[in-house]
Amino acid sequence: MQTEETLSFFLSPPGQIVRQWESRLLDEMVEHVLGDRALQIGLPMLDTLRANGMREHWLLLSDTPNEKEEPLREDWHRITALPEALPFANETFDLAVLPHSLDFSPAPQQLLAEAVRVLAPEGRLILAGFNPLGLWWWRQQFVRFGCRPYLPPHTNPIGVPRLKDWFALLGLTTQEGHFGIYRPARQRLTTLNRWQWLDKAGDRWFPQCGNLYLLSAVKKIPGHIPPVTASFADTLSALAGKAGQKTVPRPMSSKIDTQP
Repeated sequence: MQTEETLSFFLSPPGQIVRQWESRLLDEMVEHVLGDRALQIGLPMLDTLRANGMREHWLLLSDTPNEKEEPLREDWHRITALPEALPFANETFDLAVLPHSLDFSPAPQQLLAEAVRVLAPEGRLILAGFNPLGLWWWRQQFVRFGCRPYLPPHTNPIGVPRLKDWFALLGLTTQEGHFGIYRPARQRLTTLNRWQWLDKAGDRWFPQCGNLYLLSAVKKIPGHIPPVTASFADTLSALAGKAGQKTVPRPMSSKIDTQP
């Protein structure tokens, strides 16, 4: 849900840091995802599909964009509907991105199930969320003692272990994950930048306590054989005997354990 509080947060200094960190990683995560149609659910001020080359980019909103937001790309296919009841047929999209959609949903498990429903087999699902183990969420707990909210008041973050359980029930296999932004909850940009050194320290010493996370998963269907993506030249090289050469697997860049 796009409320005035949500918009105010993402336009604030901490919100700008969130958008910068997520945009950089999302560009890398969606760039090489192939297919015909991609879907973003919510948060129009963060263009999660700008680096993706699919033929159609769809944006689902639960209400009309606020006038304070930047204009949307003209090539967006925009539709207004409830995220928990997507108005699309099964297996419509090859990529679905949920930027904090679960954080602000009254029924996050239903929303996730709907996103998986409209995802094609071997399709990619990417989501961004606030981490309930991060300093920002701990700061949010002081609202009950009369402090002003730091995150939008209706934020309800979901932990990574719980998400992995949902993924397993829905047939999703986690492929990549990142934690990030370890700075304490501050409003001024100068103060936030003063704590920037903590981001590198957190990546090394306590990555699970980042304020944000990104997860990428693939929809697996039992008995489904994914299409062969090797090029003809690669096939010829394999037939020529190069397939027998010893190779070293490239390590994953994920900071999140992708095992269930």
